Amino acid sequence: MKIMTKSINKTARVGKTRGYTLIELLIVISILSIFLFIAVPRFSLRGGLETPAGFIRGLEKKLNYLIEKSVLEKKVYIFRLDGEEGIFSFIVSEEGNPEGKVNDRFLKPGSIPPELKLVKVEVVPGGTVIENKVSIPFTPTGIMFSFKLYFKTDERAWLLEGIRTVNRVVWRRLSEEEELQAGI
Repeated sequence: MKIMTKSINKTARVGKTRGYTLIELLIVISILSIFLFIAVPRFSLRGGLETPAGFIRGLEKKLNYLIEKSVLEKKVYIFRLDGEEGIFSFIVSEEGNPEGKVNDRFLKPGSIPPELKLVKVEVVPGGTVIENKVSIPFTPTGIMFSFKLYFKTDERAWLLEGIRTVNRVVWRRLSEEEELQAGI
């Protein structure tokens, strides 16, 4: 009988392994969520920008964000694009900020990928911009002017369009027929 009792006690001890408490699990989950909260936006901003279509998608997101930001903050922001230099930036018009510096991690100045060329800019009202340099105001009521930015690589062309009536920026790939119609 004693032998049997000892074997039962040994199996009972083996089954009582110590696990993690709920507090320990919550601490680990909260630390991981903090790391993900920091890392994911950085990767999502960079992801896909290597391709021309990814760059245009990213610029569309930034400009739609700029529309919402200008409406919510009741400030005038200006999107500046220089097709000759291949750069873009954002400035804000507000008191106490004579340089117009925008303090927003999503609205950083950037450059157009070298394989992508800005070939045509149209602003309504105003017509075609010859120098491919444009400043577009985003006001507390939305986009001040409708615009069309035509980008092109050797194989493809895209249109990034700001539509004043609906306060949205949209992009699409152009067909060969649409390229001919736009004269690009």
